[in-house]
Amino acid sequence: MSTLQLFHPSLATSFELGWDDLSRWHPHVLRWEEFEKLYLFLTLRHPEQFVVPFLLMLRFAVVTRHEDAKAIARKVKAAWRSLGLFSEEEIEQFDRMVWFKPHFEWTQDPVHGWYHACDSPFDVYSMRHVCTDEFPFQALAEVMQAIDRQMDEASWKEAMAKWDALVETYSIDDDENWLERRQGEC
Repeated sequence: MSTLQLFHPSLATSFELGWDDLSRWHPHVLRWEEFEKLYLFLTLRHPEQFVVPFLLMLRFAVVTRHEDAKAIARKVKAAWRSLGLFSEEEIEQFDRMVWFKPHFEWTQDPVHGWYHACDSPFDVYSMRHVCTDEFPFQALAEVMQAIDRQMDEASWKEAMAKWDALVETYSIDDDENWLERRQGEC
């Protein structure tokens, strides 16, 4: 089972933002932009093992039609290859760990920030919706704002350069279409 917890001073205990337990999973937690912010921040905090937090949290990010799926596919496959632990055949199967949902829609409002628009809390694998009042929207927004305050322009460039170098070293042109081949399944 994978789980993503949020710890924040405003919460009495940690909040389980998402989980993947092969039963009634709710992994659709982070917009790609938020995930990118988190993994770039962690890249500088864990420079020797920066792909590990990326791969562990990847399960909780949704790739929609608004993202560059080709660039994301290259990055994900490069991250797996860089570990040197898996064959190409094994890495090819890891696409199931990426939530490529071209029709998934995030909506924004001034009260909740970003959330998944839904008719019912049971029609989506996410806790991040306004159909119930459980999700800690404000706490997550404050975490993202705290990262923004800690990362200056030079820091962002340094983290992005590490990822650019990783993709340049470990990616191949054929990686670009890795996620697109699943579009018929979504």
